[in-house]
Amino acid sequence: MTQLRKRKWFIKAQQKNFSIDDRGYLRFCNQICISKVINVKDLILRETHESPFAIHTRKKMYRDLREMYWWPGMKKEIVEFVTECLTCQQIWECITMDFIMGLSLSPSKRNVIWVIVDQFMKSAHFLAVRIDWSVPKLVELYI
Repeated sequence: MTQLRKRKWFIKAQQKNFSIDDRGYLRFCNQICISKVINVKDLILRETHESPFAIHTRKKMYRDLREMYWWPGMKKEIVEFVTECLTCQQIWECITMDFIMGLSLSPSKRNVIWVIVDQFMKSAHFLAVRIDWSVPKLVELYI
């Protein structure tokens, strides 16, 4: 197949994935296409990233956005956007901890849940521990 025929075949195949919906939006595989010319991409990235419900990771942000939007180089732009975010670079630097105590013994003789929360990522780890474990033992478990 010549280069020109390959290009024509590729364009034809791509056209099948594009459509215009009832509201006049151009869609690619059912996702709204975002123009390169307009600063809509920047607005979408900022709004998604700065939402109080946002989780500051590249994968999560990409998964959320790709459900509704599409533009060429989208994944790369999201990676670059998140990489420039100072908050996103501080993963597990600001944590809070608490202990859930008064539980009955588990089969592994653990009776406390140690809760460790990353304030920036809004994610938590729950570790089953024993009430009589020393601080050095907990540090070892944490690291």
